[in-house]
Amino acid sequence: MIRGFLFTGGKIQYDYYIKSNNLNPAEFPMLKSMEQLQGYTSMVIVKVGTYYMNPLHEKVYEWEKLNNV
Repeated sequence: MIRGFLFTGGKIQYDYYIKSNNLNPAEFPMLKSMEQLQGYTSMVIVKVGTYYMNPLHEKVYEWEKLNNV
């Protein structure tokens, strides 16, 4: 069961955050595409590190605005 997505600047930041916070990667997968958010209207998106450098940054911002997250 997915509890939320981790939105990071890259895989290294994702791996470090998962390990440092003892999180289960199955519960907090890395957000790699907007298709992962299909069907969700309210989902926790944890922004980590240099997430703003990720090419999906603007699309995630728009999704949050559209869904009042």
